Amino acid sequence: ENESLIREKSSVLHLGVDLKGLERFREERAPGSPPLVLWNHRWEYDKNPEEFFRALLILANEDLDFRVALLGESFSEIPAVFSRAVKELGSRIIHSGYLPDRSEYASWLWRADILPVTSLHDFFGAGGVEAMYCNCCPVLPERLAYPEHIPASRRDEFFYRKFDELVNMLRYRIQKIEETRKVRTREFVSGYDWENMAPAYDRFFNGLYGRTKN
Repeated sequence: ENESLIREKSSVLHLGVDLKGLERFREERAPGSPPLVLWNHRWEYDKNPEEFFRALLILANEDLDFRVALLGESFSEIPAVFSRAVKELGSRIIHSGYLPDRSEYASWLWRADILPVTSLHDFFGAGGVEAMYCNCCPVLPERLAYPEHIPASRRDEFFYRKFDELVNMLRYRIQKIEETRKVRTREFVSGYDWENMAPAYDRFFNGLYGRTKN
């Protein structure tokens, strides 16, 4: 009963993201180039890099051809798996490190093909939303906020529940890269652009102010 009362009084306002601003840096993916796998999260334990790299190393040991771009901000304590993985993946790593320049960051989003997400903690997943806006094909855990970003009718294409499913989906996306490059996910997340979210925030706070006055 208390839960239903709280729900009636609650609203969810999603994060607003400058998605349309990414258009200025749009690049076309080069046909015939090796699949490019993207990491664009913070280099921290809650993003579960261990599982991300474990999956990639399994596929590398199968001699699948792919490249990896490691973006995202790092802090004083970087999980050791990053340095180990950079050594083990070798020349497959074509970028490693934070990009403070928005144009460079956006350029990698447009060039990347596949976004495997392994996070254990995400309230929204702004980096994932940005990559999906650039039609980088996501491979997502069926947890946290991610199911909210994909229509229920399309979730079988993008979600995994177990580690083996993550590896299998990644393998498929790499092997079928030209098919993967035709996947379009922008429409799923374009509503989060500030052009859409700012009026929603205005309506909410104006309504809140009105209720407070009364």
